[in-house]
Amino acid sequence: MLVDETRSMLGYHCKKAQLSFRGRNYTAWYAPEIPSPDGPYLFQGLPGLILDIADEENIFQFTAVALEKKRMNIYWRNEPYIMQVSRNDFKNVERNYFENPAGFISMKAYDETGKELTIPINSKKFNPIELQ
Repeated sequence: MLVDETRSMLGYHCKKAQLSFRGRNYTAWYAPEIPSPDGPYLFQGLPGLILDIADEENIFQFTAVALEKKRMNIYWRNEPYIMQVSRNDFKNVERNYFENPAGFISMKAYDETGKELTIPINSKKFNPIELQ
């Protein structure tokens, strides 16, 4: 939902938008003067470049700190070995990796009797940006 509120960021007059994405509510500030409907992460589709976006709890925030105009080629990734998986399978693997990154390392540790050791890892609480 586009909101009738403005603020200045990086010399651009930005407009406010409220949106929901995969279980979180966000406030975005976009610059209509920059006619690119893009933004950070998967956020896009507003009538201007998103320069700031944050969820309502301020757990996730993306803020542009500078803009620089450059001429350069844009390359698209098109590797034949990219696996196509379901969203649920990907999210399960992502959670497993985040909660136990050592499980993704092929090396194992053994004690003097040859018994495999389980090495505790100090993992962080899993708090994905996408809740759904």
